[in-house]
Amino acid sequence: MVEQVRDLEADLFICEVAEPSQQELQSLKHAAESSMLFVNKEWRDVIAKAAGMLIFAREGWAYAIRRAQEAEAEVDRLRNELNILQEQLQQSGRCWD
Repeated sequence: MVEQVRDLEADLFICEVAEPSQQELQSLKHAAESSMLFVNKEWRDVIAKAAGMLIFAREGWAYAIRRAQEAEAEVDRLRNELNILQEQLQQSGRCWD
């Protein structure tokens, strides 16, 4: 299985500039919940749930992407430290390969 590598910067940008805005989504959710939309109740419920999910997804995905970026940076830092330690051990003649 080939692992797909995501461009987290691009994904975060999409989250940050996504349309409609948070306020527009809240308005849509409120309109659907208060029967202001001229659609049947089943569709109002679907629209309200979808708008609510989008509100949380926009914030949640941006947060998750930032956490993933921080974790990747920490992994890189730890790998670098490990490489430095391994080089020091090799130079001192105490290497465990």
